[in-house]
Amino acid sequence: MSDLRKAGNRPVRASPWIGAAFLSIAILVVAGCDKKNTSVSAQANGGGAPSNPTPAATTIQVDGSIDKWLTKTPAWDNGPAPADQSPQDIHIGKVFFDNDEHYLYVFLQCSPTIADRYKLTQDSGDIGGIFFDPDNNPDTGSPPESSGASPDARGYKTKLYLSIGVFAGTSGGGTFVGYDMFRFTGQHLDDNNGFNAEIPDAYETSMHPNQQIAAGKDGVEMAIPLDVLGLKPGTTARIMIEPSEPGSHSGFTKYQCH
Repeated sequence: MSDLRKAGNRPVRASPWIGAAFLSIAILVVAGCDKKNTSVSAQANGGGAPSNPTPAATTIQVDGSIDKWLTKTPAWDNGPAPADQSPQDIHIGKVFFDNDEHYLYVFLQCSPTIADRYKLTQDSGDIGGIFFDPDNNPDTGSPPESSGASPDARGYKTKLYLSIGVFAGTSGGGTFVGYDMFRFTGQHLDDNNGFNAEIPDAYETSMHPNQQIAAGKDGVEMAIPLDVLGLKPGTTARIMIEPSEPGSHSGFTKYQCH
């Protein structure tokens, strides 16, 4: 049994996969109190298979382990977690990207891990957002969120929002991660800085049996469809990583698809 909650002004919708895979779940609480007023999204349909088409197979194992990334250079390195970090917060350290013909793979090194955070808090929360500019043109797309923002903090077309959920039921509880994606519309900039068009079927949770996102021993890893991002081999995208951790700064990088 799942329920429909409110997160800020956006609905939190319980995952359709929960009915099939977690029949014992009595309550599902999806993270939704972030400063951007967004939420992990999934359509409730009474259980059964997800409504979106069967995804292409991944060629990189999505398991939240950093081991396979250690031979690569991080696209962004945010350094170690601060000594006074709150147990509620997730510090994003190293960030890696790779791709195949179907997906952009992203690995975020997290401190603490999602499982360790759950042991401390038993609470939902936020990891942050990743912004993509697939045409590598800062003069088109979103404006900076504030007058003092970096000149690189503009021109993005797609936002991926990462959050942490918790669940409880007769057989116990646990935690999961999910992503939801939004396009920049250029309208209502007071609503999510214009990232207010949710992309249909562009959501994943680690409770999905064919998961394209996972929280593991070193962090969070995901596979994002290239066509959703507007990317293809040979294109270069500007990327902004915006951690939710208080006091953190945004990271800027570029990635060329091969």
